[in-house]
This record gives sequence, C-alpha cells and structure tokens, in this order.
Amino acid sequence: MTDKKDSIAISQLRQEWNIYKKEHKVTQAQASEKLGWSTSFFGSLLRGTSSVGVENQIKIANLFGIDPLALNPESDVPRFHRLPVYATTSGKPPPADSKLFPVFDPDRVCIWADETIKIVSKGTYDKELGRTDLKEGAVIGLIPTGSTLLCSRVDYPAAVDPMFQLNDLPAWIVLEEGKSAKVYASRKKPSSRVGRPMIANVKILKKEVFRLLGVVMF
Repeated sequence: MTDKKDSIAISQLRQEWNIYKKEHKVTQAQASEKLGWSTSFFGSLLRGTSSVGVENQIKIANLFGIDPLALNPESDVPRFHRLPVYATTSGKPPPADSKLFPVFDPDRVCIWADETIKIVSKGTYDKELGRTDLKEGAVIGLIPTGSTLLCSRVDYPAAVDPMFQLNDLPAWIVLEEGKSAKVYASRKKPSSRVGRPMIANVKILKKEVFRLLGVVMF
C-alpha cells in the first residue's frame, strides 16, 4: 500500500509531467528517450509502482526545468555540492580548500561550443586593475570547440560561495537567431535589442544575452 508521503510525490510528478508535456508537446515515449529510459519504466514512475529515487528525481527535474524538490519536498536532494580546489592559476593559495556549487539553479543554462568562439573586448579595462587599455573589438581570448559554457540569465548572480567571487570584468554571450554566438568582455551588458526590419512582413529575429560564468571541457 502506498503511504501518504509517496502518494504526494506521485501526484506532484504527474502534475509536473502534465505541465511539461503540454508546454513542450512531447509524448511519454519521447520524454523517456530523453531521460534514457524505456517508456514502461517512466510509466511505472508515474503510476507509483516504481520508486523514483534521488538520482532519477534530479534527472526528471533537469528535463522539466524545475527544482527537484518540486517533485518531492521531503526528499533528501542535496541543495549544494562541494568540490575540492586542486590549485589556483596564480600559484597563490586558494581562499578555501573546497568550493560550493548549486545542484540546481533555474537561471543557469549550458551552451555547447560547437565552434571556436573569440572573446572580444567592448572597451577598455579598468586601469586600477593594472591592465593595459584595449581597443574595442580587440580579441582577448578564445573558447575552444568542444567547450561547455556555463551561463546565467541573471546579469549579476549572487556568488554561491562567498569565498569565491566572480571575476571583476564580466563576460557576456550573445545568441542571435541565424548567426554564430559572440562573447564580449565588458562591464556593460550588451544590448539584446534587434533592429526592426525595413521590409513589411519580415520576421523579427530573436536575440538573447547571458552572463558567462565559466567554461569547462565536458
């Protein structure tokens, strides 16, 4: 017999699944394929004949784009995860032996670099930082093909771990429909506005700007 806690969790899962499939117009079979499961296994979770478990709960939540606790508020899903800091690029001691990361962040997105991206200056660095002035348009770095860009929809996200602050000079990735992505280093966020088309009935293209938090190879 299903106890009250399990009944609530099953009900929440069904509710979130109904919202997700309606918004994204996907079938149970299509969602199962994205999760790497058989349709029958996903069905057993929705019926409550199989236990979801923390790992599967996180997996489903990532697909649905929700907090894992929305599926089961009483589960033992970790809110944060610590990773040891092996070294620093400067050679100086790190501010702490480990760094805290969020397990889930609704404002965080991953962007796959399927081509090399230039990091372009949008102005000059602050002289107080001891940097040399750079002209607008100067290439100051490259993001290699195969990288994953960790980004945020929030312009200035709060540091999860107060011991490890974000870089003083922000970097921004600009996605514009029909064009390759661009990354800019600038204190000012690039505009997300797209010029109005001059010809009637021409589609207005979509443009998004994200704060670049980090680049990893995975």
